Amino acid sequence: MTQLDPESREKSLERQIRAFHWVRWLSELPERRAGGDGEREAARRLESWLREQGFTEVAQATAPSRPERGLVIALHAGLAAVGCLLGGPLGFALAALAVVAYRHERTGGVAWLSRWLPAPDCTWVAARAGAARPRRRIVLSAPLDAPRAGRLFASDARRLRLGPAGAARVAAPAGLDAWIARLLFAAAVALAASALGAGGVAVQLVLGALALACGVATAAGLEWARAPASPGAVSASAVAALLTSGEQLLAQLREDEELWLVGAGGQEPGACGLRAFLDAHAGELARDTLFVHFERCGGSALARVAAEVGLARCAHPPRLAELARRVAESGAYGDIGSVEWIGATGAADVAARGLPLLSLVALDAQGLPGRDHQMADLPESVDTASIVRAADFAAAVVEAARRGEDAPLAIV
Repeated sequence: MTQLDPESREKSLERQIRAFHWVRWLSELPERRAGGDGEREAARRLESWLREQGFTEVAQATAPSRPERGLVIALHAGLAAVGCLLGGPLGFALAALAVVAYRHERTGGVAWLSRWLPAPDCTWVAARAGAARPRRRIVLSAPLDAPRAGRLFASDARRLRLGPAGAARVAAPAGLDAWIARLLFAAAVALAASALGAGGVAVQLVLGALALACGVATAAGLEWARAPASPGAVSASAVAALLTSGEQLLAQLREDEELWLVGAGGQEPGACGLRAFLDAHAGELARDTLFVHFERCGGSALARVAAEVGLARCAHPPRLAELARRVAESGAYGDIGSVEWIGATGAADVAARGLPLLSLVALDAQGLPGRDHQMADLPESVDTASIVRAADFAAAVVEAARRGEDAPLAIV
């Protein structure tokens, strides 16, 4: 890695201290879950910080959210459990509805059964600076809300299986959605056999085992939905990276450019805040937009997200990702690899719309983003040097895009 002179090291340390304070001030908010009072207070604090940095056009908004993922799991698994207990054609109909509705919802479709579940509106805040009619738009985003600390993600082994986690290569389907979909599908198949007349002790034992498994999934989903929000230092580190990089890009903004910084609530239920921003500016955001999403930047190993894998595989558009690879090859920002994400980041909807995208995460040696989803997710465990490195790398990729260079790049 490039050696910094004493003045640069002092500046880097100052930025790390500021990043730590931003993380701490967000982590101390109670119940910073999607749609909660803590999320709204996080939006107010972010708005204040953005104004301090020099943004004059800053506004908050609310957006329709989605139900807690734990409730969604509990509803569909509970329906399948009832089907297994009833058996016959009615039981099969319930299980088939559960598996089809779950897959439809978790692959981006409109919610069917879950639409009746409570889903308080989430909050998002956006700051704008630059030209009224820009030739290029730069959008930086990060999540505002913190995940719940349920038992589903209480151990590292389960997090590696269920996500969020990163690996060099992940085959679809993967993660929590894949396991739930497999369970619901198994229940539907067994009940189809029962409806067609299959009987005997073996069928009853299978249906009993599946009813028990679906019941356990229901209980786990309810526990997750009722669990308190974690302190969320890892997710707050993304906001710190957003502010650090945004401050740098604001100072370097050209006359024909527009810069947006977006703190998006409703990340955990399905990136609802970021989707609301994208919908609000759908006519403006196109291929001349450079989109950088900071996901969880508090680990020691910084990486670019190449794809997100759940029930389906969502590959990120290659344009900005390829440029980021060439910038990373310079070695000026340390070792920055490429990973595939188990689950969905807040940028999944950006990738689905085909916008040029760079999504950054920071993981530990196991491929996990620190103590994410756990009550031990505290500011002291966040690597502030990684936050600053992610911010500088993002700014370097934006500068490289401005220059349009094709060779390996080093921007220090």
